[in-house]
Amino acid sequence: MSNTQTYFPQTPVHPGISLAEDLKFLSLSVSEAAERTGVSQKHLSNILNGKASITPEMALKLEKLTGTEAIFWNNLTRNYHASLAAIEEKKQILHELPKVESFRGVYRELTNKGIIAPKLTWTDKNKEGIVRNLLHFFSVNSLDYVADVYMKPAAAFRKYDQKVDQRSIAAIIRLGERKAQSVATEPFNKQALKASLPEIKSYSNLEPKEYLPLLDEKLRTLGIVLVRVPGFAHTGLQGAAKWLDSDKAMIIIKSAGQEEGKTITEDKFWFNLFHEIGHLLLHSKGEGFVDLEDATDSPVEVEANKFASKHLMPGFTLFDLNQYKKDGVIRAELAIPGLAKRFSIAPGIVAGMMSYEYQDKQGNIYKVLDSYKRRISDTNYQIS
Repeated sequence: MSNTQTYFPQTPVHPGISLAEDLKFLSLSVSEAAERTGVSQKHLSNILNGKASITPEMALKLEKLTGTEAIFWNNLTRNYHASLAAIEEKKQILHELPKVESFRGVYRELTNKGIIAPKLTWTDKNKEGIVRNLLHFFSVNSLDYVADVYMKPAAAFRKYDQKVDQRSIAAIIRLGERKAQSVATEPFNKQALKASLPEIKSYSNLEPKEYLPLLDEKLRTLGIVLVRVPGFAHTGLQGAAKWLDSDKAMIIIKSAGQEEGKTITEDKFWFNLFHEIGHLLLHSKGEGFVDLEDATDSPVEVEANKFASKHLMPGFTLFDLNQYKKDGVIRAELAIPGLAKRFSIAPGIVAGMMSYEYQDKQGNIYKVLDSYKRRISDTNYQIS
């Protein structure tokens, strides 16, 4: 965003003032000028009194009347209306100032990650500029609209406590929209997506740097834009799914931690990816879905969880681990490679699923499980 400031007078001068001066210089009365231009005297009086605008057609007539080129009158009119609009925007910005304090946290996230620039320090002097930056980023005319535009469609998302910053979640959804709008996709194909699930799952056996671009391209051909984002403070966001129109959807997945250089484990990435795919296949196109950590799941979230488990490790239960027991203890170093081969997925995903299934049943196994979970270093997450 440019730092250049455009000056607009506090009291814009209507072009009729300049026209009145020209008529006086030419010694033309209103009635004479009206007769020469072929317009009514009332209409010309309204222009002179600032009650009517000079249209492009009228500008051409005034060019013949006064000898002043039509572009002059057109520019006067354009600048006059621009000044009026700037004054109204100034009033609106002042009206928004009391609301901006609640956006302080998300504004810090957006500027620290380089998404909003230039970075304005949070001072009273900069508040107007900050409001403008936020309105442009969220593409709304009032900060009051942010929650309705970005959160209301997600009526079926998981319940969360009051510490979650809805504005930061809205910002992540907005980032996803911005990215998705710039990516062309094939029309969404539900049957093709179902048929592609085994292939998509098989990518997990590659290194993350190999499978991330493959996922992007594959999902694009199925009508889905995959947007990878870093973590934002006070959201707990793991993923989101939203229909952009009837033929195009976006999936947002957290593939980097909140802090620079912080990574996440691929088991979370893959489970969240299949969870969001589940929403697109199972649930209404009229809904959006925002999935948070440590949340109480709604029925649709339970369905999406079951979908992810079913397609990543179909039929897996703790009974599958009995064959890997020795002296009553699961030999994770044997179970993980064995199950990874059986389900044709990365060992880290198996370790993640085992962690989920175990809960508190065998605490000493977690160190072994964690050692199998590769971390995704997605330094090229898409935030533009």
